[in-house]
Amino acid sequence: MKLFFNVFLKRASQVLIFLVLVGVSVEATNIYASHFSTDDIKAYNINTLPLSADFSISGGGLDNTGSVAIGPDGNIYAISRSNMDILKFSPGGTFLGAFATNTGLVAPEDMTFGPDGNLYVVDTEASVPGVYSFQGTSGSSLGLFTTGQTLLSPFGLSFDDTGQLYVSDRDFNAGAVHLYDSNGGFISTSLQSKLLVASDLLNGAAGMTFVDEHLYITNHFDDNLLKYDPFSDTVTTFSSGLLSILDVSFANGNFYVTRFGTPGISEVDGVTGVVGPLFGTDLTFFPRFLAVETFGENVAVPEPSTFLLIFLSLVGGSRRFFRKP
Repeated sequence: MKLFFNVFLKRASQVLIFLVLVGVSVEATNIYASHFSTDDIKAYNINTLPLSADFSISGGGLDNTGSVAIGPDGNIYAISRSNMDILKFSPGGTFLGAFATNTGLVAPEDMTFGPDGNLYVVDTEASVPGVYSFQGTSGSSLGLFTTGQTLLSPFGLSFDDTGQLYVSDRDFNAGAVHLYDSNGGFISTSLQSKLLVASDLLNGAAGMTFVDEHLYITNHFDDNLLKYDPFSDTVTTFSSGLLSILDVSFANGNFYVTRFGTPGISEVDGVTGVVGPLFGTDLTFFPRFLAVETFGENVAVPEPSTFLLIFLSLVGGSRRFFRKP
């Protein structure tokens, strides 16, 4: 019996080493939310789903906070809509200075850093509504990025894995999503016709995010989250019952969306679309934009298929022990 346990423990230790090698990295995650007509950004640790913020970010002249984004440097970038400056903060909330001033922005909405490291900002009321870009380190203006298609009321934007840019337009024949190449050249609005044909699904396209090569779009006026499959060119309702949904981010396998109707942030299961608990209820002045930052030490978590390997490994050791000479 003692020999059996020695063999068992040896095999188990080998399996544990294997688990560390094949484990999935899970990290702590903060989500940063701006809310209308306020001078701060709320920060929540979504691993604990707090009802109120862990801390707030303010200062540096931040006034009437607009969109927020996480830069390649890990810092937080926010638009101060009172003067249209873009400000930079550390993840802990320390003001690091102005990233861009005299931006020329008129009514900025969503923004994100692109694959090239530059910052892209949607301006819905510029003389030419569209996406404007800023050099990623100096903050200098690079001008209008999107060309070749008239945008009426652009709002959200998201890059796919190939560097193509999707831009939502809330007022383009009840809403549309336009596709641009990595240089800002217009490709098509085919997504618009598909969404309209699919039972008029699109009604107020707003925030967007790409996850596993699929585009997820918040449908503001119909209170749902849509899923677009670019391979089959199909659109489905992924999650519903999200009153006045606006922006969306993805982290730790789930979606997080801001809601106007019942102010706060909802967690949406990334597989089933089931709406989870509402948190961020201290966002009393209409939550708008989200940005996600992942940090902390990696923790190895086995994939489901790994448990089968554990079983086979242990059984293999036992069979060798009981095998007759």
